[in-house]
Amino acid sequence: RLQQNREERERALAERERMVAEVADTERQRELAARVRESIAKDHQRDILIQIEEARERMRREMDMAALELEASRREEAAYQAKLQKEMLKENPPKNHGLKSTGLF
Repeated sequence: RLQQNREERERALAERERMVAEVADTERQRELAARVRESIAKDHQRDILIQIEEARERMRREMDMAALELEASRREEAAYQAKLQKEMLKENPPKNHGLKSTGLF
């Protein structure tokens, strides 16, 4: 009878230790899963921030290109206007309107 009680206590103790170990293992798994989720979230956040920075850089380059194209267009227009004005002066030179004949010049 004493032997049987001792065996039952040992089995109960072993069962208790197994359950404690199982709870500890479950807790470790939970903590590991939480760290994995946190790591994934950080990676995802980092990827999003990289994408945002790339989009900003692309937009900055596009704005710089648009500004350069606008400046080139303005210079081209100014050159065209100067050429047009020069050609108009060649075709119709300014007249003296008879000022020489008045003796003022």
